[in-house]
Amino acid sequence: MTSLTMTVGDLSSQLSTLGLEAEVPDIPAADILTKPLDIFRSHLANLVAAAAQCDISSAFDSITDSLMADLEVIVPKLKLTDKSIPPAESSVYLQSSPFFSAPFPDGPRIRFYFSSTALPKILFPFIENRKASYGQHKLEGLKDSSGTRKKVLVEFSSPNVGSEFKGTHLRSTLLGAFIANMYECMGWDVVRLNYLGDWGKDLALLAIGFKRFGSEEMLSTQPLEHMLEIYLKIKAQIKPEQEEIKKAKDEGRSSSEIERSGLSAERDAFFRDLEARNEDAVHLWNQFRQLTIDRMTQTYERMGIRFDEYSGESQVKPETMSAVEEKLKAEGVLEENEEGSWLLDFSKHGKGLPAQVLRNHDGTSTYLLRDIAAVIDRANAHDFDKMIYVVSSRQTSHFQQLSCALRLMGRADLENKIQHVGFGDILGLEDHLSGPLLLDHILDLCSQSCGQLSAIATNSVSNESQLAVSALFSKEATIKKKSHGYSINPSHISSEDQGIALNLQKFHGQILSKISENDLEDEEAEAALSESSVFEDDVIAELLGVLARFPEVTATAFKSLEPHTIFMYLLQLHEAVESLGPDEVDEHGQEVGGPSSQAGPSTARYAHLELYRSARQVLENSMRLLGLPVINQ
Repeated sequence: MTSLTMTVGDLSSQLSTLGLEAEVPDIPAADILTKPLDIFRSHLANLVAAAAQCDISSAFDSITDSLMADLEVIVPKLKLTDKSIPPAESSVYLQSSPFFSAPFPDGPRIRFYFSSTALPKILFPFIENRKASYGQHKLEGLKDSSGTRKKVLVEFSSPNVGSEFKGTHLRSTLLGAFIANMYECMGWDVVRLNYLGDWGKDLALLAIGFKRFGSEEMLSTQPLEHMLEIYLKIKAQIKPEQEEIKKAKDEGRSSSEIERSGLSAERDAFFRDLEARNEDAVHLWNQFRQLTIDRMTQTYERMGIRFDEYSGESQVKPETMSAVEEKLKAEGVLEENEEGSWLLDFSKHGKGLPAQVLRNHDGTSTYLLRDIAAVIDRANAHDFDKMIYVVSSRQTSHFQQLSCALRLMGRADLENKIQHVGFGDILGLEDHLSGPLLLDHILDLCSQSCGQLSAIATNSVSNESQLAVSALFSKEATIKKKSHGYSINPSHISSEDQGIALNLQKFHGQILSKISENDLEDEEAEAALSESSVFEDDVIAELLGVLARFPEVTATAFKSLEPHTIFMYLLQLHEAVESLGPDEVDEHGQEVGGPSSQAGPSTARYAHLELYRSARQVLENSMRLLGLPVINQ
C-alpha cells in the first residue's frame, strides 16, 4: 500500500482522494498524525463550527465517542446563542461529508457513523505507514520545540545481592517493564535502572557467612544459589542475637552490649571496613556484586527485559551523603540522639511519620540516607524530568520520608520529580517453590508448566520458555488494579493464567497463517479499498473501530499505568477478529461463510486480508507494550 500519512501534507493528499477539499483544521487538542479518529473529529468539528458559528475548539470539545454510533456531538456543550433552534434540528445546518453517513439527531445529541469508504481508506495506510510505532504518542515526550525529549528514570526489579528474589521483586520486574514501555510509547527518553541492594548490614552478614561456609568453586559455578544458601544459613545463626536485641529495646534496656559481641559485632565491623573502602572487604563485595549482575543479566534476557544501568546502594557517593547531612543540619532538622546516631524526626514536620536514623552511632550510613543521596547523584548524572520507583506499597512510608527529606533540604524541585508507583503483594510464591527462591528457578518452573501445555497445543506455539514469560506478564495484566494482590504458583502458571498467554499466541499465529497463505499485492489492496460495500458489514465496521481506537487506549493506559487497560483492549481485538468468522472464500474462490457483502469473492478476500494485516500489527504492538514476547515472527 503506497499511500503515505506520516506528514500533514501527505495526509491532506490522501484525504483529497476521498473528496475532502479543505485542509484538516489545526486544532490544539487534536493529534491527527497519531490518532486516526482525530482526523474525523477535526473534520466534524469544522462542520459543526461552520453550522453553529462557534469556535472550532469548542466544537471539537463537544464531540465524544458514542455507545450508539461512532461519534456524537453534545449540542448543549456548544453553548449556542440562538436558543430558538431545538438541538434535534441543528443537524439540518450541517454540510454533507464524505466522512460520515447522514447525521442522526437524538435529543441533545447528534450521532454520526463513519463512512464505510472513508475509515478503511484512512486507517489501513495509517497503520501500514507506522507499523511498530502505531499507537505511540511521540509528541507527548517532547520537552520543548527544539525536539529535546523528556527523560524518565524507571527503577524496577532491584533485588538484594545474595538474598531471595521475592514476590515483590517479581512484580516490580513485570510492572516496571510495562511502565518503561509505556513511557517509550509516549516519546520519553527512558532509562531502565536496576537499583541493587548491594550495600548495608545484610550484605555484610553475607560476607561473614561466606568466610565461614563459602566455597570459591561454588561461587564461580553457581553464584546466586551458593550466596543464597550461605545467607540463609548465617541469617539463622544471627537470629537469636537479633531477638535478644529486640527484646532489650522493647523493655527499655540498652542493647549495645549485645550488639558489641557475637555475629552482630562481626557483621558491623565488616560493614565499617566496607564503608572505609578496606581492600579485602571491597574485593569480596565486588565479587558478590559482579557475579550477581552477570547472572541476572542473562536471566532478564530470558524475559526480554534489558536494563540501561545496574546501580545500587554501593554506588551512592560518600561526599553526596555528607552534603545531605550538612544541609539537614544547617536547616536544623537533623538531630543526634543519646546513642550518638543522627536522625530526622519526621513527626515534627507534619507528615505523621516516625523518626528515622540517617547515620548510625558507629558512623555507618542507613538505607534512607543512601536513597536521599541517590536522588541527587542521579539528578546530576541524568538531569531527569521524572524518576519512578516501582516498589511495593509496603514501602510507601519510606518514599514519603524521602520526599519530605528532599523538601526539608530545600530541594522541592527534586521532590516534585519523583513518583512512587506501589503495588500489592504476590502471594504464595515462597510456599510453592521447592528449590531456591531465585528468578531463574521461578522461570524454570513456569517453563515446565507451560511445556506440558504446549505439548498438547497446536504447532503454532512451541517455545515453552517464551510461553512461560507470556504467562507471567499476562497474569499480571489480568489484575484490574496494581494495588490488588494476587497469588501465583509457578508450577501451575499455565492453568492459573487460564490459558490466556497460549490463546494470545495462538491467535497471533492464526492471523499470521491467514496472511502468509494469501499475501496481498498493493494493487489488490487498493482494489479492495475501492469497493465500499465490503466494509458495510457491522462485524467489519466493529473491527475497524477497534483498530482505530488503539492510540486512544495507549493514551489511557499511560495515564493510569495499568497493564489491565491494554489487556482488556487485546480481548476486544481478539473478539472482533474472531467475529469475522471463516474466510469469505476458499483458495478456489468458493464461498465458505463470513460476513455478507455485495462485493465479489476476490475483492472480499482482499479486504479481509487487509484487515488481518492491520490486526496483526496492532496485536503485536499491544503484546510488546505488555512485555509479551511475539513468538511467531
